Amino acid sequence: MTIPIPQAAVALAMTTVLAGAWAAPAGAAQTHVRTTCARQTRVLSTPGGLVVGFLARGAPVLVLARTRNHYWAEVRAVHSIVGWIHNRDLC
Repeated sequence: MTIPIPQAAVALAMTTVLAGAWAAPAGAAQTHVRTTCARQTRVLSTPGGLVVGFLARGAPVLVLARTRNHYWAEVRAVHSIVGWIHNRDLC
C-alpha cells in the first residue's frame, strides 16, 4: 500500500534541501553570519580586485573565508553576491 504525498510537501522538502545546499557548500569551512557596518561596502572579485557589487549598512552576510592577515573576508550576501570585502566593514 502506497501513501500519496501531497505535491506541496514534496516541493517544500526540495526547497529545504536546495536551500541547505546553497547555504553550506560541501567542503566549506565553518561560516559565520555577520552584518556590514560601513555605510556602503564594496564587494570585490578578489582581494583588491574589481568591484562586483555594493552592500548597504546592516546587510547580513556569510563569512566564507579570510586572508591570512585578516584584512579581507570572502562573503556571500543574501541575494547571492559572492566576493571579498574589507574586514573592517564587518560588525
